[in-house]
Amino acid sequence: MDFYRLSDTELILLILAALYLFECVLWLAPGKSIFGASFGRPRCRVAHSALSNDRGSFVLLGLAPWSKEFIVDATSIRDADAAFDVEAARERYQEIRRVTGSLGFLCTLQFSLVFILGPVLLYDPKVVIGGRTVWAYLLLCLCYWLFIIGLYWLAHRSLYREKMGERWKKTLMMLCSPGTAMRAATNVGMNAFDGFHPLTVACAICDPREFQKQAAEAIRFAYFPAEAEEADCPATFRDLLEAVARLGGVDPADVLKQPMADPDALAWCRRCNGQSTTHDETCPNCGSRHMVEFETPDDTPVGDLAKA
Repeated sequence: MDFYRLSDTELILLILAALYLFECVLWLAPGKSIFGASFGRPRCRVAHSALSNDRGSFVLLGLAPWSKEFIVDATSIRDADAAFDVEAARERYQEIRRVTGSLGFLCTLQFSLVFILGPVLLYDPKVVIGGRTVWAYLLLCLCYWLFIIGLYWLAHRSLYREKMGERWKKTLMMLCSPGTAMRAATNVGMNAFDGFHPLTVACAICDPREFQKQAAEAIRFAYFPAEAEEADCPATFRDLLEAVARLGGVDPADVLKQPMADPDALAWCRRCNGQSTTHDETCPNCGSRHMVEFETPDDTPVGDLAKA
């Protein structure tokens, strides 16, 4: 693309698209999870290994303007009992959907006005730049823009009445960037599950298959920290974690069982279920935690014995 040959209008559309895409990328610190979806029920979003390091990871959010995204911080839990209250999380989710329903619809209309109707008018030979049609289009975009900001303010006040500073900050950002305003429905509910544990949120909003995956990982991580020398999490915390898992139909005892061994596998990691073809090895994904040998009946050979 030759940027020097772009018209002013084309350049403005390109900048708006870049601002919108910038809003679809999130830096996620360790200990935080993000659940989201543009269609269907939310699922836990996972960053690509190339976009991650020890300090966090870049996560791509849903590109649709109606996409719902929820950040859940497991490191900022203040009340353990409240953090594992699944019914409260479900009620919170219904409140978010009620408050942001019309906002998501308007954000979608604004997106369509800018990125669909805008180019149509731009390349329509019958439309004269500076004519009445263009001015009517710009006025319509401005009205939607301001209306979305107003609805965002009301929705944010309904969900986080005490966070006045955050509300003003986001409102000013939307006044400066139409791309941010188009993501208002996503942004307003992003921190709505503050104080909940990620597994509680998964039980409240995810489908059973996604919850089973999250529950298995959470239980293994609770019993077997990344570093072997780290202390396990408190028993009371594990009890609450297991209670949520059982509520979602997951048996913690089944989660902690050894997985089915691959033909060449001799050892496995109790934290991530990774397998190794050697006896003495630390798991590359779990710090200094050592793998353990498979326990098998005498009539069930594992590894090299299976080939004999």
